[in-house]
Amino acid sequence: MKHLSLHERINKAESLLDTFSKYTDYKHSAHNPYRKWLASNPVLTPEQVFSFLSYWYPVSRHQPQILLRCTSAFPEWSDRKLMMQNYLEEDGMVQDGHEPHYDLLQRLMKKLNPKFEVDMTFRGNPEADTQVSSFHDLFHSMTPAQATGYVAAIEHPALDISYYFNKIIDLCGRKDLLSSDLYLTIHVDVEPDHIIWSHGNALRYIEESRKDEVIGAFQKAMTFWVSFWEKAFAKLNYQA
Repeated sequence: MKHLSLHERINKAESLLDTFSKYTDYKHSAHNPYRKWLASNPVLTPEQVFSFLSYWYPVSRHQPQILLRCTSAFPEWSDRKLMMQNYLEEDGMVQDGHEPHYDLLQRLMKKLNPKFEVDMTFRGNPEADTQVSSFHDLFHSMTPAQATGYVAAIEHPALDISYYFNKIIDLCGRKDLLSSDLYLTIHVDVEPDHIIWSHGNALRYIEESRKDEVIGAFQKAMTFWVSFWEKAFAKLNYQA
């Protein structure tokens, strides 16, 4: 897949997102109301963006554990390998000098609020932490087909999330961070691949007559994103 350009991989990912969009109320890309609002260039403050990122933080904090739970459900070594690569990246174990992504996120938050103290026990916004903990509970037990649906849902908003982060940092007057902050730059090249693999794998199980399991899990997990982003964007004073 790496022989394709980033633009080609994004287009392929978008096509798969279109295929799965009929199974969820979540709107992606050009149909996404939050992207449309951000594209209107509202004035944001660093304080608002800090609050938004604090709400997002529990998702980043729980992500490695959720990925490991899903990994355990895959019977194929090739699937587990791809999941483990994603997990290792999220937990900062791929390259020397990298840290867990949730630690990088705290360092970005400190750039927005110098009074914020980086703390490895930090849990982010308490309401969001409770919400994400409930989401985490979905992954206690699953069939391989359900796991593909869950993973597709986890990765479904990936391209939108990159847009959210980069745009809000720009809108709050910290455009200087867009090319210098590791948290903002570390995901860009891999996100299309994560969507292509996760949604492609889900389609494979659907074609093997496991559609009800795959789509049922996908829809269950996608309800989390619909609720989560509504509350997260309220931190930026946006109401859908």
